Amino acid sequence: MPTKKQIAAAMDFKSTAGKKHSGKYVAYYRVSTQKQSLGLAAQETIVQNFLNGGSWQLINCYIEKESGRKSLKDRPQLEAAIAECKEKGATLLVARLDRLSRSVAFVSALQDSDLKFTICDMPHLSSDNPQGRMMLNIMASVAEYEARIISERTINSLAEINTTIKKSKKHLARSSNKYITKLGSGDPTVGARAAAEVRKQAADDFVKENRERVLEITKMTGGSSLRGIAKLLTKFKIKTPRGNDKWSASQVRNFLERCK
Repeated sequence: MPTKKQIAAAMDFKSTAGKKHSGKYVAYYRVSTQKQSLGLAAQETIVQNFLNGGSWQLINCYIEKESGRKSLKDRPQLEAAIAECKEKGATLLVARLDRLSRSVAFVSALQDSDLKFTICDMPHLSSDNPQGRMMLNIMASVAEYEARIISERTINSLAEINTTIKKSKKHLARSSNKYITKLGSGDPTVGARAAAEVRKQAADDFVKENRERVLEITKMTGGSSLRGIAKLLTKFKIKTPRGNDKWSASQVRNFLERCK
């Protein structure tokens, strides 16, 4: 374990954020889901703030939609970004350490390679020096610990919900304030496929039930814009596929495409 003096020395490095930079850079962005808390735009802002001034050259950007727990071989965009950095002598830029990985072993392996990389929100921690390497490993340890704690809490919560369902046949979900009677598959891809099938079937049923009415109203508009059709459907108080009162142009377009 590092001593307090070593940690203080590592953290005492002056940040290079906002200072002039030179050389070649390759940016790597990762989002796990559509609702990722640190979204793509936020990561791009962090990287641009780091590259504020100087004669630097951002030669390429790679975007990955994948879990940070996956190995390098399962993250083709990161693998390609690293390969380009090594080929062109560039430095890999990542907005935050957890966008690179939450694994100590993963981060350590990168530091042991000949790859130069910088974590833009911690630019004073560089893989080029011993203190920076040490602190990067410490921060990776914290990120890995947080990931494991979150995973354990999720597993425990699901087990508790499952127990409640077995006892009382239902569980009140806090997020939706609705009762659920069973949990989905442990494999997220199974649940995703099932949800997609349910949505598709619901959309098909809606079109089947409302096709004639919507097409008749569409004719009344004289084939005007999708927005005009949406306004008329809203005026006639025809519910949208999701049960809302107001139609949008995109909903009209999707409906008419399903009618073909």
